[in-house]
Amino acid sequence: MENINNLNELHTFINNNTFAFLYVSSKTCSVCTPLSYKVEEMLSGFPNISLKKMDLDELPEVGSTLSLFTVPMLILFVEGRETFRESRFVKINEFKENIKRIYEIYYS
Repeated sequence: MENINNLNELHTFINNNTFAFLYVSSKTCSVCTPLSYKVEEMLSGFPNISLKKMDLDELPEVGSTLSLFTVPMLILFVEGRETFRESRFVKINEFKENIKRIYEIYYS
């Protein structure tokens, strides 16, 4: 998973990908790293979703721009618009079903 390093890079990522998925974590989050592996594996089943991660500790200005108040935060953008957001206690199976529903609606 590649990192977002600044606000301009984030905007470019969101606007240049039909499906842009952002995984937000922090260094103090104990569940963020294990969850990131599960999310990355789960999203491998959706080839048209581009995935990047961001460390909220390193880019606090992005946190205020996107209203990020907790981690982990998982956000799906479709055509530049936030379409789905999940945070804190993420149930992978439910999360996958929500992503699948959005993905299938778009591609049907």
